[in-house]
Parts: sequence; structure tokens; C-alpha cells
Amino acid sequence: MQMRRDIDAKYPASKASFEDDMAQFLYILKCIGPKHFGVGADWDGGGGVEGLMDVSELAMITARLLKEGYTIEQFEDIWGGNVLRVLEQARVFCAKGFLSLLSLNQWVRRSLWRCNLRRHVVT
Repeated sequence: MQMRRDIDAKYPASKASFEDDMAQFLYILKCIGPKHFGVGADWDGGGGVEGLMDVSELAMITARLLKEGYTIEQFEDIWGGNVLRVLEQARVFCAKGFLSLLSLNQWVRRSLWRCNLRRHVVT
């Protein structure tokens, strides 16, 4: 354990700034649009972004999106509406017998890992 602390002290992990994170956030939004974008729920420790250490600081993202001109309807999609829409589509798809929920979940995970956009992209 001490060896790990020594390595971490000598080579501290770099963390993205809020501006770095927002640059990526806004770039993806521009590329795919707010109907295909979502914010994940893993915010108990910030995920390596300085200034976004927990859910209490997420309002900064909304404030920035307002500044960039996004609408309330787009916020609703980004902050959960898109995920709910996709989950409903998956439920209907599976109910028709095309795919089990387990195999759909595995397919989605593999696809998102390939895209390396797990944090933000909702199909």
C-alpha cells in the first residue's frame, strides 16, 4: 500500500478542469444533438473533473448550457428524458421477443465502450 501512495505522490493523476469537461460536453452535443445525449449518474467523487466532485455542483453544467442557448426542453432530454426514452424503446423491443433485456444490455455496453463515450452518449 505504501508503494502505491509513493507512486501516486510522485506521479499524481491529472484531472480535467470544468472547462475541459464542458468543451467535450458541448462538442458531443454539437455533433449528435441533445436528443441523443445524456448525463450519467455516477457523480459520487467527480470522475476526475476538478470542480465537479459531487451532485451539488451539477447546476454549473445547467448554467453553462443556458449560457450556450439550450432550452428547457433540451435540458429535460439531456438530464434524463433521453435515457427514459431509450429504456422504453428497449422494453418494447424486448416485449416483442426480438432480444432479451440481458443481451440488449450487453450489446449496449459493448457499443458504448467501442465509442469511448460511455459518460455522455445515449442512442
